[in-house]
Amino acid sequence: IEGIVSKAHLALLSQVAQMTTLRLHFWLDNFNITLPFFTQMKDCKPFHRYMLNPATNEILESAPINRPMCVSTYHFSLRISQVALVFYKIEEWLRNGVNAEEIAVIVPDEHFVSYLALFDKAHNLNFAMGKDITRTQAYKCLENMLGVYEADMQTYPYRQICEMIEANLISLDDRGSKKLRQSLSELLFIWENAGFADCRYKEILELLLEELKKYSIDDVMGGKIRVMGVLESRGFTCKKAIIVDFNEGVIPNVAQDDLFLNSMLRQRLGMPTMRDKEQLQKHYYYGIFSSADEVVVSYVENEDKHKSLLLEELEQYTHITSNDGDKRFALLPHGGKYEYCEDEIMGKIPRFFTPSKLKTLLECPRRYFYQYEESLCKVQEESNVAFMGNVAHQCLESVYRQYIGKKVQLNAKEIYANILTHFKAQYASMSALDGINTQLLAYEIEAFLKQYEDKREVEILYLEEKMKAHYGVFDFSVCADRIQKIGERIEIIDYKYRQNFKVEKNAEKTSDFALILYAEAFKQNNPQYASLPITMCYWDIKGCKIVEEESVEEKNEKLLEHLKIFQDEINFHKCENKQHCHYCDFTDLCDR
Repeated sequence: IEGIVSKAHLALLSQVAQMTTLRLHFWLDNFNITLPFFTQMKDCKPFHRYMLNPATNEILESAPINRPMCVSTYHFSLRISQVALVFYKIEEWLRNGVNAEEIAVIVPDEHFVSYLALFDKAHNLNFAMGKDITRTQAYKCLENMLGVYEADMQTYPYRQICEMIEANLISLDDRGSKKLRQSLSELLFIWENAGFADCRYKEILELLLEELKKYSIDDVMGGKIRVMGVLESRGFTCKKAIIVDFNEGVIPNVAQDDLFLNSMLRQRLGMPTMRDKEQLQKHYYYGIFSSADEVVVSYVENEDKHKSLLLEELEQYTHITSNDGDKRFALLPHGGKYEYCEDEIMGKIPRFFTPSKLKTLLECPRRYFYQYEESLCKVQEESNVAFMGNVAHQCLESVYRQYIGKKVQLNAKEIYANILTHFKAQYASMSALDGINTQLLAYEIEAFLKQYEDKREVEILYLEEKMKAHYGVFDFSVCADRIQKIGERIEIIDYKYRQNFKVEKNAEKTSDFALILYAEAFKQNNPQYASLPITMCYWDIKGCKIVEEESVEEKNEKLLEHLKIFQDEINFHKCENKQHCHYCDFTDLCDR
């Protein structure tokens, strides 16, 4: 018996003991002696093996276990360099007459297996956890098919899709692909009986690729040296063992689902606590140390990773020797480490600007330099917040465009109906999550319209209109979301769709002068409205409120002051407010 035995399993064992002779073997150390195991453990000693008769709850045998004599540790700066140590020790042990079946490689993190498989040219290793199914030709073929059918929005009968997928894989005859085809056929059969009707190719392929990741290929063609996780090592005895990735955070490893219930609640429910699970993992590793004649441990030691504290706990039970693995086994040469040298970057700003470029420059001149002067900004996937913001802008432009140049009394119900029609046309090309977020956006716009737009008399002049303006000594290109005339007043609107939207009232602290520039561009391009007063506001759709721009005169003065500085050569220094660095692409270049 290894690990924690539940009450249900204890009840089953008790019933089995009434039917036949049953003996339970277990062993204790300082790590598992306090765990909820058997009630008889209170009379047991650590570092002993026991045999129990569950019918009578009597300890029949006990004997001390061997303490590990010596453990050799090697530290590396790069994770992959541990592979060289693994194969060196395997070769050394085989050369000294150790049988391959008596050697084990323990991988606490099974992702390390990909390194071992890459370098196992002699096929000495046998992977107990199986091989990665995503590396097969058949899996790659499914990924290629997904790329082909990504844009196909037509639906087909489920059986037709299954036949097409299986037909594309039938020619792939290697062992891994055969295993994948078998698993794929089982999945398609199960889904057919689950009631799948007409579907898109993309939907079925995405589901298959995600589900097949859970499968693996048995390594029946591997060698005799076993590569296993710590759970597979329970009860397994070997003469020589090497454990890689002996790092904090990996040993002991806490699963994310273990964080769902706190330790106090677990204790009250009679469940193993987080500490119990950590102690149990330590017990498993101590079992490897005590059963093997020789144990070699490797770990990564650098700025981000450190050895597991379990090594320090083991020092009271065994002798540990520490070695620099990089000196003997480094796979890659060490690069020289240079001290960070702060750059001073000077330059002149082009006379052509946009509000977003100005905002970036005011927040961080260094980021402006890297992004716009050096064009270093990497191509990123659009965030969900940015995507939904664009959806909101496109929707409002589409439904209000029919009112441009007309004096109308707005009807909130009519506008909302047009919004639903607009979104309905977009749903087919959206993912399920984007579709849900879009429905939420529709409800939020409906609430906003009922409160602020219903029966309002307006004349919409511009929607998403690109205009140019000369301000200071700079030329600006702007695109106002909406400009409208209400009675004898001009209203300039900027749509916002984000959580907890706030307007910076202090002209000294603000970096967003978009509305100021929209107003200036409108006045320069529409002199016929020069006599009318202008109000500027933000539509906070998620917060269901309209926020007027404040301190307009002060912000105008501050903007001119900024532009006056920018017309000369400036220093592209790093920002003082490091909050702007959190999502910046250039934190490494700036050493932040």
